[in-house]
Amino acid sequence: MAGQPLGDGSTYQRSRDGRWVAAVELDPDPRTGRRRRRTALAVDRDDAERKLRELLTLRDAGRADWDQRTTLRQWVVDGWLPRVEGRVRRGEVAPSTLVRNRGIMLQHVLPAIGRHRLASLRVSHVEDVYDACAAKGLSPASVVRVRGALSKCLSDARAAGIAVTNVAKDVPPPRVQRERRPTAGLDGVRRLVELSGEVTYGIAFALLAGTGLRVGELRGLAWSDVVTSADGRVVLQVRRQVPTAGRTFTRLKTPRSRRDVPLPGLLVEPLRAHRDAQAQARAGSRVWTDPECGPLVVASSVGTPVEYTSLRRIWTGDPATGRPGLRDRVGMSDLRLHDLRHTAATLRLAATGDAEAVGEVLGHVSSRMVTEVYGHVLDGRQAAMADALDRLLEG
Repeated sequence: MAGQPLGDGSTYQRSRDGRWVAAVELDPDPRTGRRRRRTALAVDRDDAERKLRELLTLRDAGRADWDQRTTLRQWVVDGWLPRVEGRVRRGEVAPSTLVRNRGIMLQHVLPAIGRHRLASLRVSHVEDVYDACAAKGLSPASVVRVRGALSKCLSDARAAGIAVTNVAKDVPPPRVQRERRPTAGLDGVRRLVELSGEVTYGIAFALLAGTGLRVGELRGLAWSDVVTSADGRVVLQVRRQVPTAGRTFTRLKTPRSRRDVPLPGLLVEPLRAHRDAQAQARAGSRVWTDPECGPLVVASSVGTPVEYTSLRRIWTGDPATGRPGLRDRVGMSDLRLHDLRHTAATLRLAATGDAEAVGEVLGHVSSRMVTEVYGHVLDGRQAAMADALDRLLEG
């Protein structure tokens, strides 16, 4: 039985079973040019017209490309990842987030459950992903990141108008045992400061160990961000970053990430010496170009953000040539580049015992994370205080 047109859609009754259908036309498939439409079954004509209006509303809002038959793979490849790419272009999402989530979904999630319909996902499917990750030998921390990517994917599907339950939130993440990483210690930081003017990008490693900045934050630090506070202290105003995967400046995600970090006195003179040396190199270069934010504290030979791979190679050494890294010169052969941030956190926490203040300097979301990662430092302080009290009482 013929139905009633409504806008660019229509309602009709199927002759084979008497069911009513609402249907809307969509834009042609951008890859094949084929005609596309979305339909919804209804119990009667009134219900069909109601569902048609809903479909038209979704289509006009750009959310009608997906329905109950959409598989997880279809949504990820054709819907979610292109949307995230758009957010990256608009500066809403860091490029590294796209790279990480794309790798997670394509390598770990879709091979396990990509064939299932979004609307049919269950807790057991998330557990299948966990099992697949465990079979590959992924660490609990990596599985937590997989769960986070899947959860974000499903929540964005709901926002796109797909009737899906975010089952990833219903499955507890694996428990992550915090690994106690080695640190450089105070002597190591002093050695890095001594070598800061002798090694290529040496000031970068001294700053990482002395301030606790993330590598991306250091790469985005401009000289205009180095200021003197009212009490005479040199302060680093952390406002932007250059993520590992690229040279694009991006804003920091959270208010706590956008912070002021006091520069330890040990680093003041080396930083000034580095600024003078860089100014001379800049004046003598014909190809130096400063970014929009102004000259960078740690810049390449042409003024651009220093490559992350260059910093890592200087730190760890070059296996291809057998050249030792800076960490070997200062007796820190077990330390990763990120462990310099742990060094700064450990020294500050040992000096103050104030997890909240250290969390603010590090840009952590909460002080709880500081306590979880560096609780052994606090334990050591408490033991030392107990020993001191015992000596006082015994004396």
